Amino acid sequence: MKKLLSVFAAIVLVLGMAGVASAIYWADFVYDYTGYPNPNFRGGIDVDGDGYYELGEDTLYDSGVDPSVALGEPDESFVSIYEGEFITVGFSTPFLNGPGIDFYIVETGHAGEGAYVSVSSDGTNFTSIGTVDVPDGGSNTTQFGDLYGFDLAGTFTEPVSYVKISDSVLGASPGFDLSGVGANYPVPEPATLFLLGSGLIGLAGLGRRKFK
Repeated sequence: MKKLLSVFAAIVLVLGMAGVASAIYWADFVYDYTGYPNPNFRGGIDVDGDGYYELGEDTLYDSGVDPSVALGEPDESFVSIYEGEFITVGFSTPFLNGPGIDFYIVETGHAGEGAYVSVSSDGTNFTSIGTVDVPDGGSNTTQFGDLYGFDLAGTFTEPVSYVKISDSVLGASPGFDLSGVGANYPVPEPATLFLLGSGLIGLAGLGRRKFK
């Protein structure tokens, strides 16, 4: 009986831990933006899907690109954020500071572009996290662009629901080509916390009984 209870508690604990662990999950709604001309952006399609925008090989649009192309897992579509423009994407499930990288920004292109990055829990008060400064000739770390990681450690301790990417003159070329924003470490849901807590309590109870 004790072995059965021990196995059950261990299974519950594993299920709870599995609910907390995560792979990269991607922003799923646009919260706010200012494109040019309003309401849309410049942008384009990486036709050959190599993660870079290349003249003569890919398609560039001067206007009319819907900001929602920056949502979800990175693909061949991107939004170009120029001077005076920004886009704020949101996560239906907020994410927290965890060990290592907490969220990622994917940029398509390798023309030395850059952007300011800030985060918020309420969509009103934003905290600067730093800049993503894309060098000429990126590392092409995903199929559709270069992935740049940010660590919230010591900078922002609240759950993050919004990530804002703003224009920057850091790069040699205007127009930061955003293809996606992804995060790690989602805030555990109540059911996950219950499973995790139940498993820990069960194992603790078995240990105490064994000690007696």
